[in-house]
Amino acid sequence: MPKITKKHYTFWNHPLTLLCLLIAIVYLAFSSRSLFIKSSNIKEELVKTENVRATLQTEYEKVVEKKALLDTPDGKELFLREKQNYTKEGEEVYVIVRTESPVVAPVEQKTFWQKMRFWAD
Repeated sequence: MPKITKKHYTFWNHPLTLLCLLIAIVYLAFSSRSLFIKSSNIKEELVKTENVRATLQTEYEKVVEKKALLDTPDGKELFLREKQNYTKEGEEVYVIVRTESPVVAPVEQKTFWQKMRFWAD
């Protein structure tokens, strides 16, 4: 009669150990995927923020240049002449006005019968 022996499992050969390892690997894979997606979103936001910062930096430099110009007497005079329409005593000012569109006389609208009368003459 054959002898019945009890099967002995080692730690790494046990089905529960392998199942736990499989679950851990799947969990780590999904966690890594979500972290990768989050990091790519953060990188996109970082690029957008850097673009906004660069734009604001150029605007700031323009404002600093304008302020430096306004701190000089010539800059103040230029500002007053251009924006506030100030003049020195004895100067004459000529204002040139541009119209956006030329004025066109309205065209007389003829009815169908008035147009037909033209052919009858």
